[in-house]
Amino acid sequence: MENETQFKIDIKFEDNQLKITGKKESNLLSYHDIGEHIIIFKRYFKDTAKSIDELLSYVETLNIEFFKVVEKRELERLDSISDLNNIVSNPYMTLDLPKKRMSTTITGEIPPYVKLEDGNVSITNGIYDSGYILLPPTTLFTIFRQNLKIDGSLLMEIRNTSIESSADLEEYSTLLIHIIRSRLEYIENRVVKQFYISFSGGVDSSLLLKIAYENGINIVPVTIGLKGSKDLLEIKNNLKALGYKGDSILIEVDVNAVSETLDYITKHLEIRNKILLSIACVEHLLMKNLKKKVLVMGQGADELFGGYDKYRRGYHNFTHENLMDQALLYRATTLIEYWLGELNMVSVTYPYLTYLGILLGKMVPNHYKVRGYNDYHRKWVVRHALKILGAQKEAYMRRKKAMQYSTGVDKIVKNIVKRL
Repeated sequence: MENETQFKIDIKFEDNQLKITGKKESNLLSYHDIGEHIIIFKRYFKDTAKSIDELLSYVETLNIEFFKVVEKRELERLDSISDLNNIVSNPYMTLDLPKKRMSTTITGEIPPYVKLEDGNVSITNGIYDSGYILLPPTTLFTIFRQNLKIDGSLLMEIRNTSIESSADLEEYSTLLIHIIRSRLEYIENRVVKQFYISFSGGVDSSLLLKIAYENGINIVPVTIGLKGSKDLLEIKNNLKALGYKGDSILIEVDVNAVSETLDYITKHLEIRNKILLSIACVEHLLMKNLKKKVLVMGQGADELFGGYDKYRRGYHNFTHENLMDQALLYRATTLIEYWLGELNMVSVTYPYLTYLGILLGKMVPNHYKVRGYNDYHRKWVVRHALKILGAQKEAYMRRKKAMQYSTGVDKIVKNIVKRL
């Protein structure tokens, strides 16, 4: 496999002592062994809690302080907790050896697989055999000699939190702007160099680019598609509607490139869902051109703020469908993107999926997400945020299909799959 990666840590119980051995050949990951704790992280995002208990303490502080921000309308309080939000939101996994516990953070950007055999634990970023199980994002596990016991989930904790707020659309959108700006500034400070954004012209990537551009953050939009595809044809108008005058990158691909990419992906990743397969093809073609770079993506906005058209069509079942999509996001989409990043040495990050971003998504009432069966726009918190920032109506009221369709890749993938 091109750029083949391997990351593995073995914890052996010998004479009641823990013996730790590790092997690292990963394009993206590194780890610290600090005695009683092991922290696995993406190289650009080293800031971590020193222990699981400290991580949980940060989460508790964020919950308390963010509710105060919303209840008292004190936006300036956000600045005081932005560092904690960034630490909690960084993709890393912590092993607390004395307590025999491990946890992953909320972004789900590192998919650890765990195997327990004869009292020994192996943790890896790849499935070595059927004995390994995937550790779900945000889940705390207790390591025993005979099994792995689930303690709880930070993500479920957010979902189950009872939140009442009288904030209006303006306030929710303003909060979203502040949370994203803080995250983008944090990424820029860690990367030092220029970084990139997957820009399709939809409201999700448009808001990320607009916030970055208005705050002097050095980020470059990258747009991909087949010749004559909607995304490539409309890119200039989309950037103009945002008032963006910086550099941009256009990547034009052809049928052969899509076909070769599909063949490559199916050999290295087991993806049976046709939609996910089409998305993976687009993203792999994009990442091939950004090797050793940091790529910002808008994943999570649809799930957090009600973007999918099926939410309108099945409005009566919106809450259930939305929870299912959140699970798919963490158990499929971000994990696929992690592997594509590993293959291409691209570090992917998601400004919408910070802890406070997800908490905000929980707080926003459904009528600011989807207003009913006839709501063909949806996602009003994101749209209004663009309006606040001065984007043209063409930008914040744009209705756009997902990138696998607007790039033209989906039709090619479907045609090839039919022939297989």
